[in-house]
Amino acid sequence: MKQPECTFRATLTEMVEEEVEALYRRIRLHPGCRGELEQALRHRLELMVQDTQQQLAQLTATRQRLVHQWDKLLQAHYEDAIPLVVCFSVRVRFWVWDQATSVRS
Repeated sequence: MKQPECTFRATLTEMVEEEVEALYRRIRLHPGCRGELEQALRHRLELMVQDTQQQLAQLTATRQRLVHQWDKLLQAHYEDAIPLVVCFSVRVRFWVWDQATSVRS
């Protein structure tokens, strides 16, 4: 049977986890540094929340515009102004957009 050439010794996962936990118990931030870090992280989080809210507002406005367009096209079809196939092609584009931008739980 061939012997592996690796010279590293195996270490139990539990031992590694214990060492990591011990390191985390010893790590301390200077109070001033902690405050600055917290302030920077809170500011960054606030910016991310604002960006997300802006994107949601844009997506909502786009969706409302597309629904309105769909309603107008359907009404035009009912008045025999456009063929049904035009409505369906627009509806498919709207469905694809809606699926691509919807938030999945």
